Amino acid sequence: MSTIRTVSLVPSEIHDHVIDQLHSDLPSLSMCSLVCKQWLMRARYLSLSDREALFFVSSETLDSFDQKRATDRLIELLNSPHSTIAPFIQRLYLCGPDISHEVPDVTGPQDHYDLLNTLIINNFPLLLGTHSITISSLTWRCLQPEAKAAIGTLLHMNSILWDSTVFHCLSELLAFSNTSYPTLEKLKIRQLRVTESDLSTGHACHVLAGQPNAFSRVRFLDVVVESVLHPLLSFPPSLFIRPQNMETLCLISVPEEDFTLVGSFIEAAGSTLRHLALDVRKSTADPISENSAFSISLNRNTNLETLEISPIVVLPGRPCETSWLQAIISSLTSPSLKNVTVWFQMTPGPIDPFDFWSFEQSLLRAQLAGVPALERVRVKFIHTAWWEEDDRRRLEEDVNRLLPELRARGMLDLCVLDPPPGDEFDEWAPNNW
Repeated sequence: MSTIRTVSLVPSEIHDHVIDQLHSDLPSLSMCSLVCKQWLMRARYLSLSDREALFFVSSETLDSFDQKRATDRLIELLNSPHSTIAPFIQRLYLCGPDISHEVPDVTGPQDHYDLLNTLIINNFPLLLGTHSITISSLTWRCLQPEAKAAIGTLLHMNSILWDSTVFHCLSELLAFSNTSYPTLEKLKIRQLRVTESDLSTGHACHVLAGQPNAFSRVRFLDVVVESVLHPLLSFPPSLFIRPQNMETLCLISVPEEDFTLVGSFIEAAGSTLRHLALDVRKSTADPISENSAFSISLNRNTNLETLEISPIVVLPGRPCETSWLQAIISSLTSPSLKNVTVWFQMTPGPIDPFDFWSFEQSLLRAQLAGVPALERVRVKFIHTAWWEEDDRRRLEEDVNRLLPELRARGMLDLCVLDPPPGDEFDEWAPNNW
């Protein structure tokens, strides 16, 4: 049997178990989760990375038992005598008891919140070295002040994801962020809900201006663009997020009424912006007037390196209006731009409704005019069901036929994707989120 190299930087209480697993099942090490998938310690090629910890409290679901058991095991390890595991945990997952926020009454049972508060107060002070946290499925006002304080004392935190979280008002989030996480650089928001708007009155800016430093160091922003978050993107002035600091922007579900808001923010990011993922919800039946300009332009983003656009919905028999896409491409001026990715959502069938010829020509003109470094155009197709092999092959043949210049120059990268399991598919988190 080949010699096994000792795993470095492993907490002593799991070191022996890791070695036992290596001896018994070496090939699986690169993909398995140690230990027994319940400590959420991921192994990669004989070394540990992305050390994760889950604090889970939930109403009964099919997988809640395993997640609750993982939390119990983690807490047992953290509080065991002479434990050395805490410094190795870099990511926290705090999952509350709330149900879907699509229904009026979302707040979880009080006894679940009592348990969650206890878990946070007793264990978060042990995890001061963590760098990333996901907070999901909870109502902020159900957390005790001591629990909020414990969450806010993680001073090395540089990444946070708010997912399915309810605040009384936006200023509640800003007040917490203003006094917590001084090194926060990455902010991601999914399904943030407020029960009472503090933006409708004339003194809204005065109410919120008391938290001017809430996200002043953020350079990676990934948000679903909705009305509750407008104050974060409003420019000028931006009271909370400084667009001139942005290196990566992921803006999701941008409706037509917010094009001007988003366009101003992207323009203000200027030459700092390196990576942009833009999910534009533009009506396919409403072309841009010849006398009006599309309000999202990238001509100020002169150091842009990657551009990702999603989704373009292709429906059989319905013309796909994409003058907005050509307007974005024609506004490119970055000599550093190397990769452009465009996502298509469709069912198997003809792809003629989309004008691939104009799409290709706009990219080639942009390459000649201002983006000479463009070397890769990624065209990705997603479908709500599994692709049949014949449909996949036919789609690949059609795309290669309709984009002949890109294919001939070796610039075309075509990908046909099956639907992901559950909610695991989230392409709007590039560059090491």
